[in-house]
Amino acid sequence: MAAFLGSASKHVRTLVAVALLVAACGGGGGGGDGGSEPPANTAPVLPVPAGLTGTPPRVTWSVPILDTASVTFTATDADGDLLQWQLSGSSTAFAVAGVRAPTSATGTTFTIDLDPVAGPAFALCNVLVQDGVATAGLEVSVLRTGAPQIDGVAPASAFAGQPLAVEVTGSALALGGVVQAQVTFGGASATVLASSGEDSLTCRTPSIAPSGQTVVAVANSSGSDQLPASAFRVMPFPPVFASTDLAVDSGGPSAGIELMLQDAIADVVTISASTVSHARSTDGGASFGVSTLLSATEVVTEAKVVAVGDVVHVAWIGDSQQVWHRRSTDGGATFGTAARLDAGAQPVQGLRLAAIATHVHAAWISGSLGLTQARVTTASSANAGATFAAPVGVASGSQNQRDVEIVCSGDDLAVVWLDDRIAPQFRGVYAARSGDGGATFSSALRLSAPDGSATALDLSSDGAALHVAFVTEDGVFYDGSPDLGATWRTPEVFVRGLEDGIPSEPRVHASGDRVYVAYTTDGTAVRLGRSSDLGASFPARTRLDSANVPVSSPRIRGVGDYVTVAWLSGDAGTDSVRAAWTVSTNRGDTWRAQASAGDGASNQTGLQLRQSGARLLLGYLERRGFPIRALVNANQP
Repeated sequence: MAAFLGSASKHVRTLVAVALLVAACGGGGGGGDGGSEPPANTAPVLPVPAGLTGTPPRVTWSVPILDTASVTFTATDADGDLLQWQLSGSSTAFAVAGVRAPTSATGTTFTIDLDPVAGPAFALCNVLVQDGVATAGLEVSVLRTGAPQIDGVAPASAFAGQPLAVEVTGSALALGGVVQAQVTFGGASATVLASSGEDSLTCRTPSIAPSGQTVVAVANSSGSDQLPASAFRVMPFPPVFASTDLAVDSGGPSAGIELMLQDAIADVVTISASTVSHARSTDGGASFGVSTLLSATEVVTEAKVVAVGDVVHVAWIGDSQQVWHRRSTDGGATFGTAARLDAGAQPVQGLRLAAIATHVHAAWISGSLGLTQARVTTASSANAGATFAAPVGVASGSQNQRDVEIVCSGDDLAVVWLDDRIAPQFRGVYAARSGDGGATFSSALRLSAPDGSATALDLSSDGAALHVAFVTEDGVFYDGSPDLGATWRTPEVFVRGLEDGIPSEPRVHASGDRVYVAYTTDGTAVRLGRSSDLGASFPARTRLDSANVPVSSPRIRGVGDYVTVAWLSGDAGTDSVRAAWTVSTNRGDTWRAQASAGDGASNQTGLQLRQSGARLLLGYLERRGFPIRALVNANQP
């Protein structure tokens, strides 16, 4: 619709300009051999009919959705020329708005009728009249007025007193940009930032919205609509985690935990007693339903979970040589039969899983590292995991590949990994891209300098933008792609050298023009490099920890202006390693002091962090007496 409006507006402006020019120049003529000139043409005059408002050539016709109406345009021509009328616009928009009129006619009048319609709508009518030489026209915005409708809001939470940009979806939210719906949270007005047609707008939550369940409403001069209070929650700030951790395994001993968070819906998979199980929470991780065993007799060593609404995908490695996948289409209540994804007879490790809409991709390292046979392998599904294509080798080579990470968007799949193809001492960060759903891949592109050796990497995405952070012997580096890996920055961007110590464990997150790279130095400090120019430079650096104890395993998540970093803090020798965290609500300008969560009493490992709006979910393993348990902790509403 936006493109149509712009085109139609331009068309009317051009015709009106032509009409004025023709009228001013008397219809052209000039030159000749001195003979008599034809009489000057006078352009038709098209006044604004009664009932329409605005300044020509743009006028508005507002009619309630249940009413019938008509308007007659009357043109005059001083020369008495035959007048020809034309009506143009979107036939689809006309039908929705109840517009009924011929596309062309002759005479001094032209009538448009409006029929009753089901709901608020907008249509742009270009009404033109011409006398064969000059043209006059009006751009008529037809508004079928009525209350807007709201269907949802995402994210579905925000921190109290900390505004966040959210997307409101529904209908009749803008009415062609003429009637903008107003949004309120708990009765407090939000600031509308942008509108994307009739069915979506972006607004910033008000800073005065109280904590708790909050009614989100939209309104215009014709009425209002609202979501149930349970659809949005304002969370306390600073976040407050539960005083007691929640065990989510089947009794242990546990060897792994993975989390997924979609607003208040959390999914967890745990590896306990060499099996993998899944459970779901509908309250942000405060409680979980019954755990479902997914594996059979194979010994499970790795597991991953992703969810798209109620479609849950769980993948795992069994017996160190098998890659399995099971899916649920009912939020984890039941799961289909397990399907094997690998080609068999090869060691496998480093499992990764990604999904968006109906596209699901798994990646892993296939082959022996000791025999320099380890290669990046993927398997992809285009039908929401019902079936998978045969596994595909991403890149050829004669040396080991490892530490694969993947991001997908529809048919596009980006893969980043470490590769020894030049030599192990020149291990590099490489990337490849598939544009056909994982069937084929582009040639591998080295992102790190050829004379350095990378030791660790991380990959994240923000829409179609990819962000990679990695560590070499010279420091921390960043590379980015604006188009899901079709092109990359050249060369990589320097984040930080060795001034603060030897860096390791990079993690990257981005939102808008901000890029954040978290890492540890010398195992004693958690640091953050921040870019405000889409990763072109990283002038801002911040130390996030404050305990002056050993640190490891940084994790970073965020949405909009909110960014959260978690890590493990404490001395393993004194059994004091615990999850620590900090949060910023102003895009990393300032950070809360380091804080902890839960009632941990011994070393924690396997740290997980997930964030959706203002909801935070931590996961970890901890030995509580015997055996080791898988635990989670969510910030409280």
